[in-house]
Amino acid sequence: MKKCESCGEIFKEFDNIVFVNEQDYFHESCVVLSPIKYAVFENLGDANYDDFIGTCEPSEIECALLLFDEGDYLKEGEEE
Repeated sequence: MKKCESCGEIFKEFDNIVFVNEQDYFHESCVVLSPIKYAVFENLGDANYDDFIGTCEPSEIECALLLFDEGDYLKEGEEE
């Protein structure tokens, strides 16, 4: 029988279980969940899960100055 890696109790039928690193199981109440990724959807006006693009880390949400070389983006006040 599977046991929680934190408290050592055997899992019951309706327990909320967190599966970590494809090997460890924990009761949801035995761990702290912290969202570290963002789900990215196209912004076409209405929320639709079919518009899912992928995920990104919080550190990947940067301004163009940090991500692109000069000339890859329009500077403030410039037009195409």
